[in-house]
Amino acid sequence: MAYSNWGAKVWKDGKAYPERCDVPVFREPIVGYDKPGTQKYWAELFRLEFEGKLEEGDPRLHPCHCVLGDGPVRLVGYKNWGIIYVVDSEKPIRNDLGLNDEWELTKDEFELEYDGKKYEIFAEGKDDPQRVLLKLEEPDGTVWHAVSGYQLGEGFEEWYNESIENGWK
Repeated sequence: MAYSNWGAKVWKDGKAYPERCDVPVFREPIVGYDKPGTQKYWAELFRLEFEGKLEEGDPRLHPCHCVLGDGPVRLVGYKNWGIIYVVDSEKPIRNDLGLNDEWELTKDEFELEYDGKKYEIFAEGKDDPQRVLLKLEEPDGTVWHAVSGYQLGEGFEEWYNESIENGWK
């Protein structure tokens, strides 16, 4: 669990991947904090403050509940919605996946082309509890799944042995 009551679960090619929970979008997490949770989240914020980057306004430096992707395109879960970032832009490409303009639940499924490569993106908002299902298929065939939202992740349950079929809901 990143903090408070919000967190995420991540799978890469069908295997639990907790290393991608509570991490910055395009920045390696602090060595030694390899498990998701409050300690890792706050350690990242303290590092930003120490480096003088906390107030820079670049959201890619701040820890998110989950980050999907190894390449220049990243699908991020924050609370119960998804955000897409690309490596050369501080601003998100989209920051409303799983919710519409009125913050109502929605389903988004589309292809994003970046630098001549195609990424398949899926996000679906869920209610009771508030969550978003996320899926990113990278050009090399790697498939990421995540669920981000209310009362999820480490701190609420042990999920590392959970299959996608049981956890992606």
